[in-house]
Amino acid sequence: MDQNLNKAIQDKLESAVVKIATTSGIQGTGFFISFDGYVLTAWHCVEEIERMPFSELTIIYNGRESSAEIDPNKSIPEEDIAVLKVDIAAPLCLPLGLIGDNARTEKVIGIGYPAHESNANIGCYPGSISRFDGNKMEVAGAIQGKGQSGGLIYHYESQRVIGVIIELYHASIMRYAGLAARFDSLFGKWPELRQIMVGVEATWKGYLDDLEQEVQPDNTTKITNKNYNIGSIENAIFQDGSKETLKPILPPKNEVFVGRKQELQDLAELAKPNELVIINGIGGVGKTSFAVEYFHKHKKDYDYLAFVAIKSDLKTDFVNAFQAIFDLKFNTISENFQKLLSELNNKSGLLLVDDLQDINDLESNESIKSLTNSFTLLITTRLDVDIKYDKFKFNLGTFSKADALELFLKYYKKESADIDKVLEYLDYHALFVELTAKSLANSNQTVAELLQEFEDGRLAKVRLDRKTDFNVYLNQRFELAALDAEVQEVLIRLSLMPSFAIGFQDLEEYLQQADNKDFWYILVELSDKGWLIKQDKTFKLHQIIKEFLAANYPLVYQDVADIVEFFGNRLYEALSTNPLTGAKYTPFAQAVLERIGFNDDKGDQEIATVYSNLSVIHKHLSNLDKALEFAFKALSIRENVLDENHPDLSTSYAALYYVYQGLGNLNKALEFALKDLEISEKVLDKNHPNLATSNNNLSIIHKDLGNLDKALEFALKALSIRENVLDKNHPDLARSYNNLSIIHQDLGNLAEALEFALKANNIWKEVLDKNHPDLAASYNNLSTINYSLGNLYKALKFALKALNIYEKVLDKNHPDLAVSNNNLSIIHKDLGNLDKALKFAFKANNIWKEILDKNHPNLATSYNNLSLIYQDLGNLDKALDFALKALNIREQVLDKSHPDFAQSYNNLSLIYQDLGNKDKAKQYILKAIGILEFIFPNGHPNLDIYRENLRFIEQD
Repeated sequence: MDQNLNKAIQDKLESAVVKIATTSGIQGTGFFISFDGYVLTAWHCVEEIERMPFSELTIIYNGRESSAEIDPNKSIPEEDIAVLKVDIAAPLCLPLGLIGDNARTEKVIGIGYPAHESNANIGCYPGSISRFDGNKMEVAGAIQGKGQSGGLIYHYESQRVIGVIIELYHASIMRYAGLAARFDSLFGKWPELRQIMVGVEATWKGYLDDLEQEVQPDNTTKITNKNYNIGSIENAIFQDGSKETLKPILPPKNEVFVGRKQELQDLAELAKPNELVIINGIGGVGKTSFAVEYFHKHKKDYDYLAFVAIKSDLKTDFVNAFQAIFDLKFNTISENFQKLLSELNNKSGLLLVDDLQDINDLESNESIKSLTNSFTLLITTRLDVDIKYDKFKFNLGTFSKADALELFLKYYKKESADIDKVLEYLDYHALFVELTAKSLANSNQTVAELLQEFEDGRLAKVRLDRKTDFNVYLNQRFELAALDAEVQEVLIRLSLMPSFAIGFQDLEEYLQQADNKDFWYILVELSDKGWLIKQDKTFKLHQIIKEFLAANYPLVYQDVADIVEFFGNRLYEALSTNPLTGAKYTPFAQAVLERIGFNDDKGDQEIATVYSNLSVIHKHLSNLDKALEFAFKALSIRENVLDENHPDLSTSYAALYYVYQGLGNLNKALEFALKDLEISEKVLDKNHPNLATSNNNLSIIHKDLGNLDKALEFALKALSIRENVLDKNHPDLARSYNNLSIIHQDLGNLAEALEFALKANNIWKEVLDKNHPDLAASYNNLSTINYSLGNLYKALKFALKALNIYEKVLDKNHPDLAVSNNNLSIIHKDLGNLDKALKFAFKANNIWKEILDKNHPNLATSYNNLSLIYQDLGNLDKALDFALKALNIREQVLDKSHPDFAQSYNNLSLIYQDLGNKDKAKQYILKAIGILEFIFPNGHPNLDIYRENLRFIEQD
């Protein structure tokens, strides 16, 4: 090359070079690689910033200092590569290139500041590539001082910067030599860099053309580029195994690619010769990495390989990619594209087109689809392609749990039991898993602390590095301003929904979009742009994007009053008919309320009503913790905005009674039931139905506490009101009859108990759905009464009716299902079917152990039942073990006069009789009789039974 031309090229290269400085002084060299201020240097030149937070990082360019920041998401410390960002526009950027191992001995120049001094002069030193070692190259002659670290290695043949200087050898090893890092991993970690290089390369080529004209106007000596393609780094074609034995210039292999083994096998089945495969999936799921991995895995199977990334429009990007290779010289892009299609159809190989942005590029007359005549054509896109392409579509979903964990541990090396929960929260989304793992690796935060931030809704504030959190990152990646106003509004309303796949018709109803004829097309547009995950006719907003929208676009009641009222109405309708049907709406109503705040009386009261209804439905679903949470939320709002005697406040107290009664916390239940009654008596007419409900609630809690006289008193008050004001088939009247039936059972008045039970059952059969849980409860009650009357087969019939309904409508771990199984166990025991009795008893026990506190009274009842069955089976050791478990629970949670104590004592007395321990048997039966004499009148059947047991012990 002419010396004048060589000097002109070196001057241009030097104009992109900067000094790197920290608070400690000059650290090395760097150079601009993008017009928006990205600088490349060696990591060891800037690592002080990571160790010493007070240290400041700057670049010195043309004698002026500018602050800089490390971009940890692009830097590769393990390969000594650092990417910096500065707030100045670069005057000149240098194109980066990849080079094959066959380039050994070829000429290069190294440029940088060889001395660690602020006034050191820049140096430009010729040399050559002496050997390759993985992602490093050894360069002789071109590296002459430590301050050159971070400087560039420019390769004349390819007209690219091919390395960043990272090490100077000691003179005893090799004089003026050292190592430079190659860029394969950098392109893999920073996919957008390929597109950045398209513009940089074009500008650099323009500079070189101008220099040729200036230095050698007659063009007698050209800048050569033999064996190299001067197209985009990311858009290249080559013939593998040619006589020139070129190493391919490919999209760089991702060194941290993990998993997807099954998906790669499945893709290989589809990607047959001359086939089209469309790799479809949401943004960030890893389509490009997956396709590039397949590309590298199968490159030896093809004669020709080509790779094109679509960044502007397909024709332009294709033409730019192959301009130099096929000498495309027509005036228009369309003419050049037609020529290109013709040239490519004379080849045979594998073509990967990344990020197709317009489906018409497959359908127009000038279509790349024609290339399947010669190439296997792989296309990645986030577009939801038309159904006619279904046979060509390969949908790439989120990671499997195992693959997500593998990727996470690539960046975060510490094991933790909470990682699985973090990955589940991230929905196994590749990009978010990687970002989160890097965030943890770069911080002092534990996985448990991060998980707590997720659960507290503070994901937007999770830091990715010293200057960036998730919110900042997502603001850069997702631009809401790029959407038109109507699409923005729909997206923000979508953020009210929970983060799982929801059918189109449900979304249309829930978001009140039935009159929006464009709603479907808006959802598809949002899917195409990466905001939504679309699968068939369902749409899902990822949890992280949902939280990003919540952090940046707050909503209040007025913004979404129509949606809140919709869910309020649906929950109320469910409570009025069958509470279990409300389960369909609970996750949506909860998500809406979590998204909005409380800001005015009307809005707050509406929100409180929805919370209160959610509480009651969760109680029916046996989600008692959720029921309690929502009941207190409703109460908190109402106490803040309502008068102390407002009826809605009474409703909140009643809801809390209801939940605490289900939790077995009877004292708390009584406290809130009394608060409810106090307000009801003050503000309601003496015959108001709500006053009847308050009295009925107090009746139930007194029954549970064993205060049967009080229970009967309040039950009769409730019944009197309801019979005066309600229709004869009103469900609340049935509830009063059912409650009175249960109280009369406990009082031993079985005839009255049966009479009220049948009244309740007749109403419920008339007004309720045949699978309503209240009807099942009624059958259970009839079963219990018939059992007490000795009508075992009738008891069995009603118990099976109840179980049949519960198994259809309840969750497998619902407590009412446990009650039904327990009842069947008792009946089968008395029928002598001990194997069946034990089977049903353990079904009940397993449910209660799964859902109840270890000291819950129902668990004691279950243990007592198991004890009775094992007595009949003759296994007295097991019978005693379960009987003592039951007694231990009852001693901790029940009043000492509770009838369940009498049951436990009688049971233990019977076991000790069979064990021959008369003293203990008598001790326990006397305790049982003492309790029943205190709470029941003479003549109660259980009292008579226990006294008979005592006489038997004394006679024996």
